[in-house]
Amino acid sequence: MAEINIKSLPLVTTPSDDDVLVINVGNEITSGITYGNLKTTNLGIGYFDDGTVAEPSITFTTATDTGLYRSGNDTDNGVSITSNGLNCLRAEDGFVSFNSTEKAVFAIDCYGDIVSRLGARKLGFRGDIDTNMLSLVASNQFSIIVNEVEKGRFTNDGLLVNTTVSNSNYSLSVGGNPILVQDGAILGSSASNTLQIATFDGSDATTRLEFNANGAMGVSGDYGTTGQGLVSLGANASPSWVDVGTYINSTNFESLAAA
Repeated sequence: MAEINIKSLPLVTTPSDDDVLVINVGNEITSGITYGNLKTTNLGIGYFDDGTVAEPSITFTTATDTGLYRSGNDTDNGVSITSNGLNCLRAEDGFVSFNSTEKAVFAIDCYGDIVSRLGARKLGFRGDIDTNMLSLVASNQFSIIVNEVEKGRFTNDGLLVNTTVSNSNYSLSVGGNPILVQDGAILGSSASNTLQIATFDGSDATTRLEFNANGAMGVSGDYGTTGQGLVSLGANASPSWVDVGTYINSTNFESLAAA
């Protein structure tokens, strides 16, 4: 059979299933397959060059810098997706990295911002989707949800716990109040440079002890005056400021045991 120049073969733009395609491998092995078999037969394993991030080996005629390529060096077994010559994803050994050609260190390794565009709730857990969830509740605010109940919210003013009401006076507000130390006790400040300890009856907080910016100590809002000292009035009343000189003059020192 005389040789035929490939340029002399007719151009087939609409092949039929019985058309035979001639396959030549390195001028050593030549075989044929019909177009129909090519469409329907499992051809088994296919081999491709490794490719690079700029020139993936599995690509498109209209975008040769977009597709799949083998990532890493000769000892790596990663596969990557590249778009416009930029790496989008690398998968290897069960780990996935995004926006980087580096091998992932964690199960999901992102080298850029992560932004969710789905609904109000952003992050949850498969075993309990109503617990420990992050939720974008308002502009510049997100909260932590436990069993569908909001337990914490971060705002421009600070952290809110068990409340959704922000108070610009406190960077940490618990239940609408300052820092809650334990049930019935509050530690915080309602004035600049003032430390307060208060009791809380479930609805109202009452300041019991405070220290102002000058270091002065107040009891139940009373700082006393110069020369006064605190005297206990028993378990059922707050201590009271009294004049030290008057108190000493009224004391019978003769009845006191010698030091």
